[in-house]
Amino acid sequence: MPNNTKPSNQTWINSDEVRTLLAQRRTQLLGRLESDSAPALSNHEAVGEVRGPGDAGDRALRDLAEEDRLHNAQRSSGLVKLIDAALARLKAGTYGLCIDCGENIAARRLHSIPEVLRCVNCQEMYDSDHPSGDRHATL
Repeated sequence: MPNNTKPSNQTWINSDEVRTLLAQRRTQLLGRLESDSAPALSNHEAVGEVRGPGDAGDRALRDLAEEDRLHNAQRSSGLVKLIDAALARLKAGTYGLCIDCGENIAARRLHSIPEVLRCVNCQEMYDSDHPSGDRHATL
């Protein structure tokens, strides 16, 4: 009688390797988050200007840079949360299982996006139901 059971996730992934990779990514993101969260006005204050001198173009560029910095900080913060959740799933023994269908997520997918939540099929369904311009790490 053939064995039709799926292999456990532990045969698909090396837990220690994944834990190390996630911890490294988390450390990098926290460093980036710290630099992105630093007050943007510090450079202007150092030279004695706080959104003062400059024409409208200069102000627009500063505003755009500030918006970009805040977006990067939000993205890094979101990725840290996903990594923390992946570490918790790893500890609970559910890492590598799709949060929607419960099936194993392909090892190749886990290696490229270790904080991934869903298998490809469920992610495609999720994306079609939740259109968003900011696709990150839930892929």
